[in-house]
Amino acid sequence: MHILLIYLEALRNEPIGLMYIGTVLKKAGHTVRIIGMPKQYNDKNFLIELTKFNPAIVGISVTTPLANKAQHVAKIIKNNFPKTTVIAGGPHPTVLPYETLKDKNVDICVLGEGEDTIIDLVK
Repeated sequence: MHILLIYLEALRNEPIGLMYIGTVLKKAGHTVRIIGMPKQYNDKNFLIELTKFNPAIVGISVTTPLANKAQHVAKIIKNNFPKTTVIAGGPHPTVLPYETLKDKNVDICVLGEGEDTIIDLVK
């Protein structure tokens, strides 16, 4: 299965949490891609990436300062690929899970360490 993991900022350093999740998924036989979304990354470029990779699942690492950006990204995914499962994880969903799930474009909210639950979710 193709799984895209999104870090909502530029990838200056490897996002350790997403790297853990990606490693667990790869060991389970999935194809994983991690992308960063710097400020200059526009919707058109993102849609091109989505179309090329065609993920069944997209995981978004969400911090509270970038929660609005995460909602926008989830909306792009669902508007163009409605069958793609969108998973929100990271500090914001862990602390504010009910608020995160109010977004109709988010299918699943992961609390805590994502590598502990991702394989069960993918199944």
